[in-house]
Amino acid sequence: MVNSPPKPAKAVVPASTVDPKAETAKFHHYCEDLVMLNPPNWEASTAYPEPQPSSRPGSPQRNRPAAPGPGGRVRRADGLPPVFLMGRCRMPNSRERLVSLNLNKCIGWDDTRKAFTAEYDTHGIARGHCGDCGYREYFNSASEFSLGCKCNSNARDRTRWEVKEFTQPGVIVFDEKTGHMGCHGYFGSLLGPETD
Repeated sequence: MVNSPPKPAKAVVPASTVDPKAETAKFHHYCEDLVMLNPPNWEASTAYPEPQPSSRPGSPQRNRPAAPGPGGRVRRADGLPPVFLMGRCRMPNSRERLVSLNLNKCIGWDDTRKAFTAEYDTHGIARGHCGDCGYREYFNSASEFSLGCKCNSNARDRTRWEVKEFTQPGVIVFDEKTGHMGCHGYFGSLLGPETD
């Protein structure tokens, strides 16, 4: 009888020791004056999208579409330009600098639930036909925030939209050693000179 080699023990992956709410609180501690840079003008916006008012059937729609274009699945090449989150963040030397993060790298889209997800590099804002995004920090709790966008998932009527929100803590983070915002191991860009 030939002895077979012992089977290797299953590798046990330790549970993450990172507290998502603590990561979000740290992000808000180091970064202030958060704004969204929405295409096509890339002007800094502190506005948060409001729900679309309901209109009577047959009445003209006065709101512009959130994401113009044909319906169906969006390929990356056909997607809208990225939306950036930008803020004034404290660097390791205690000076401040503008920092930005491409949200295409952070947020995905679930077509079934019509909701944002935490996924790396899946262009969720474009896939959900979303635009005009805003960021809201809740000052009563540093670990809470809401990233909202006007989204249209109805391929037949691009004038109708609804606000979809992403609120999962611990996805958007700040590395206090390098001074970068990031998500899923990806880190954004430093912009402009350091200031006191």
